[in-house]
Amino acid sequence: MIHRTQDAIVSKTRTIARRSWTWHATRIAIACIWILLGPAMVSAQNYPSRPVRLLVPYPAGGAADLMARVIAEKMSATWTPVIVEPKAGANGNIAADYVFRLPGDGYTFLVASGFLTVNPLMQPGLKWTHRSFVPVGLIGGGPPNVFVVPAGSPFGSLKEVVNDAKSRPRQLNVGTPSLGSSNHLGLELFYSVSGIDIFSVPYTGAPPVVPAVLRGDVAMSLLSVAMVAPHVRGEKMKALAVSSPRRSAVLPDVPTTLTEPVVRGIRSRVPWPLLPQVDPVLRHRLIRVFVLVLRLV
Repeated sequence: MIHRTQDAIVSKTRTIARRSWTWHATRIAIACIWILLGPAMVSAQNYPSRPVRLLVPYPAGGAADLMARVIAEKMSATWTPVIVEPKAGANGNIAADYVFRLPGDGYTFLVASGFLTVNPLMQPGLKWTHRSFVPVGLIGGGPPNVFVVPAGSPFGSLKEVVNDAKSRPRQLNVGTPSLGSSNHLGLELFYSVSGIDIFSVPYTGAPPVVPAVLRGDVAMSLLSVAMVAPHVRGEKMKALAVSSPRRSAVLPDVPTTLTEPVVRGIRSRVPWPLLPQVDPVLRHRLIRVFVLVLRLV
C-alpha cells in the first residue's frame, strides 16, 4: 500500500512537471518580485516612509538570494533602504504564507518564482494562489540549470547516468532541491523522459545540495549554473549537460541537453506566471522604481 501511494505521488508530480514546463518553457526568469496588496491601500503621498524588505523564500547563498541582494543594493542607493531577509522552507510556502498574512502596506516584497503556480497545484490546501500576489518587477532572465555529479564520478554523460539507473532501479541517489522547485520538476521530467527510477534525496533548497554533491553524498543533481560554475571550473564537480537549447556563456565547454538523445533536449529554468491587475497608482509607481533599478544592474 505504501509503495502504491508513493508511486501515485511520483506519477502526479511528473504529470505536473510535464504540463508546467511545456507551458512555461519560454517564460523564464531567475526570480520575480511580487508584492501583496490587501484591502487597505498604501498612501501614495507618504510611501515609502521606512525601509522595505525583500523576503527570499530560499536559503541564503542561493541564486535568488544573491540576485535579491544585488537588486536591494541598487534600490537602497536610488530609492529607499531595502533589507534582504531569507525565509526558507517548504519550497517557498513559509515565506509566501507569511507575506500573504501581512497587511497590504507595501513594505514587504516576496522574491518569488515558479513555486507560486506549482505549489497550489501540488498542495490544494494552501490558502493562497498566484492570484493572491501582484507582480511589480522582473529581476531578470534566469540562468539555466545544469546536471552535475561529483568530481570523482564515473559518469561522463547523461546517457551513462540513464544506463546505470536502468541497470539498478532505485539505487541511484539524486539530490532534490526543494520539492516543487524548478530543479525538482526538471529532474522529474528527466526521469519521465528517460524512463528511469531513482532514489530521491530531498533538501530544503539548492544551497545544501552543493556540498552534498562535492562530498559525494549524492550521485547527481540539477542545480543553477550560477551556483555551481566556480566548482565546475575548479574541477571539484563535473557538469554533464546544461538544460537549455544553447550552451552557457559561463560554462561554454558543457554540452546542452539537445545533444543528449536520452532526454530529447529538455529545458529547466524558473518560470514566472502572469498575475491580475491591482491598484494602478501604487503598482505603476513601483514598476517605475524597478525599471530605474534594473537599468543600473
